[in-house]
Amino acid sequence: MNKIIFCGLLMLSSIFIGCNSFLDAKPRKGLVIPEKLEQLLSLMRKENESLQDPTFGELSTDDFYWDTADLNSKPEPVRNAYLWKPANMFGADFLIEWLFHYRFIYYANTVLEQLPNITPSTSELREWNKAKGEALFYRGKFLYDMAIIWSSAYNVPNNDKVLGMPIRLNTNFNEPSYRSSVKDTYAQIIKDIEESIVYLPELPEHVTRPSKLAAKAMAARIYLSMGEYEKALIYAEEVLKVKSELIDFNQLSTTADYPIAIFNKEVIYHSYMQLYMANFYLNPGLLASYSGDDLRRDIYFGYQNNGKIELKGSYYGDAAPFTGLAVDEMYLIAAECQARNTGQDRAKEYMRSLLEKRYKKNTVPILQDLSKTELLDFILQERRKELVFRGLRWGDVKRLNNEGRAVTLERFSQGGNVDYLQANDPRFNLPFPEGVIDLSGMEQNPR
Repeated sequence: MNKIIFCGLLMLSSIFIGCNSFLDAKPRKGLVIPEKLEQLLSLMRKENESLQDPTFGELSTDDFYWDTADLNSKPEPVRNAYLWKPANMFGADFLIEWLFHYRFIYYANTVLEQLPNITPSTSELREWNKAKGEALFYRGKFLYDMAIIWSSAYNVPNNDKVLGMPIRLNTNFNEPSYRSSVKDTYAQIIKDIEESIVYLPELPEHVTRPSKLAAKAMAARIYLSMGEYEKALIYAEEVLKVKSELIDFNQLSTTADYPIAIFNKEVIYHSYMQLYMANFYLNPGLLASYSGDDLRRDIYFGYQNNGKIELKGSYYGDAAPFTGLAVDEMYLIAAECQARNTGQDRAKEYMRSLLEKRYKKNTVPILQDLSKTELLDFILQERRKELVFRGLRWGDVKRLNNEGRAVTLERFSQGGNVDYLQANDPRFNLPFPEGVIDLSGMEQNPR
C-alpha cells in the first residue's frame, strides 16, 4: 500500500470530529483501505499500541501513594485521577489512552470488514484465520480494558439500564456513537473474545501475539470480573491443563535489580502500562500483609533509604507494570471460583501449588482448617498480593463492592492524612474525557 495513503488512514482513524459522534470523521475522497491479507495483518501488529493497556484505573487504586513533590511533577490528568477528582478530570483535550484504544478498535473493524472480501487459498487460510482471530481478540480486549475503568462492573444492579461503553462494530464514520448498557457492553466483549478462540492458533508465535490460550485466559479474567464464576472456572482450568508451570521465587535473587525476566515461562500474553513505578510509597496495610516468609515482599519491591519503593518484580522485566495474562492469575481465578462453590479442597490445592513457589521452603500458610468464608477471604487477600500493579485492583474492588464487601479505598499522604473513597462511590467510574462528551453529546458518568 502506498505509504502516504497508509499514513492518511492512521491519521484519519485517530481524528475525533463531527456531530453526535467522537469517531465520526468523514474519510477523505480517494482513501484506500488495506485489502491484502498481509496489510490487514500488519494493522494488528502495531505493538506500540496493541501491547499498551490504559493506566488510569491503576492510578486510581489505593496500593500506593506519592509525596507532594512527586505528585506535583505528574501531568494534570494523572494528578486528577490519583486524587479522585469528581469532575473535569481530563480537561478539554482528548485523552490519549482513550483515543489509542478506540483507534485500535477501528483497526480491528477494518480487518473484520475486509476479510470477507478475501477468499484465502489453502496456504493462506491459517493467516486469514489468524487475522480474524486477532481482530476479534483485540476488539473485545480493548473494550473490556476501557469498561473496567469507565463503566460500572457487570454485576451492578440493573445492568441492563446502567450506561456502559460506546460500542463500535464498523468503520462508518457517519454512524453516531452512543453509550450501550453495561449488560450489552459485556455481551459484546464476551462475544468477541469467545469467537476469537475459534480462529486463533493454539499457541502463539510469541507471547506478544494472541492465541487460543490467551483468549481463554482473557475469558477467564472477564468472566471473573462479571461474577460469572462457573464460566471463569471452566476457562481458567482449560488454560491450566495446557500451561501451569510457575516460577519458583525461592530460586530468584531478592537483591537483583529486576529478578523476574520479561517473557518468562508464566506469561501467556504480554502487555504492559507505560507507567514507571518508582519513587512511591506502598500502602502500609498492603506492605504489612507480606509476612517475613513471603518472598514476594523482596522480589516485587526495592526499598530506598527514604522509605520509598520501586516496583522491581514486574513480569515486564523492569519498573513498568506488566498487565498481560499469566499462569499465576489463572491459579487464583480457579481457586477463587472453586472456593465460592463447593470445591474448597480443590481451591486449597490450587493455592498450595501457587504459594509453594512464593514462600520460603516449608513456610506456606496452613489452609487445612479454614472455613469456606475464611478460605475465600484468604484467596482474595493473596490475589491482591500476587497481582499487585497488574491493572486488576480497580476492577476487583468494583466487582467485590457490588457483592456487598464494602471495600473502601484509602489514599495516604505525606503528612499522614488519609483520604477515603467509599464503596460504590460514583467516582469508581471515571468520567469520560470531556472532549469526547463535548463532541459526541453522550451522557457523562454521574459524579
